[in-house]
Amino acid sequence: MNVFDGRALADQVLAEAGEIIGARKLSLGVIVLGEDPVSANFIAQKEKRGAEIGIAVRTYRYPIDTSTRKLREQVADLVKKTKHDGFIVQLPLPEGINTQYALNAVPEDYDVDCLNQKSIGAFVVGRSKIMPPVVGAVKTLLENARVELSGKKIVLVGAGRLVGRPAALWLIAQDLPFTVLTYQSLDLSVIREADIIISGVGQPRLIRGDMIKDGAILIDAGTSSEAGRLVGDIDAASCQDKSGWLAAAPGGVGPLTVAHLFKNLAILAQ
Repeated sequence: MNVFDGRALADQVLAEAGEIIGARKLSLGVIVLGEDPVSANFIAQKEKRGAEIGIAVRTYRYPIDTSTRKLREQVADLVKKTKHDGFIVQLPLPEGINTQYALNAVPEDYDVDCLNQKSIGAFVVGRSKIMPPVVGAVKTLLENARVELSGKKIVLVGAGRLVGRPAALWLIAQDLPFTVLTYQSLDLSVIREADIIISGVGQPRLIRGDMIKDGAILIDAGTSSEAGRLVGDIDAASCQDKSGWLAAAPGGVGPLTVAHLFKNLAILAQ
């Protein structure tokens, strides 16, 4: 199994972002509710990688019991009173929060995650200057492997807000057929004939090597915490004897997604 070097590819994307930024000093505001180990890891990545290209990352933490209304007020207040060039609301949000309503509080011009409903609409119809960071990551991986999507059997495992849904919208925009497996229809037998599998459900080692065919391209965008360690959806060890490509988690899609987030920031701040 060939393994994508997500960190090396991320370095290339960050270099592109750095060229757009030039001598400017940009900053990103990260809004967090409560404590989540997976989220904490991604925030740490953002802080580290941002510093490498001169982007300051400031985290704003609020109690886990913050209401949707209060969260929206906090976001609006930060956008108005700070000079950050972009904002993200770190997902997942606690139960009881109206996630889309909260995300809509980030104005389009500051929405580096491309999650405001207006940002999503612009992306779907081809009017957006940016793309969802995970879509940028997937696109970079496939281009690196020189994969032609036309004629491929593509399966999305999970239809979540951060991975499956934006990936589906990206494929639809290209008139490409694909299959989506959700929590209600998680029939993994479907992936046996898949040429490309993109997973983002956050279930440790859900997909094993005996479930896939030789030559398949596996993109693991799902991350969960298990005994204090970050674990992906795909059991990488069981896939080693297969031919094909693997973007493992952690270390594959994650660094690339962070890099594309900063590239989005650079583009929106132009």
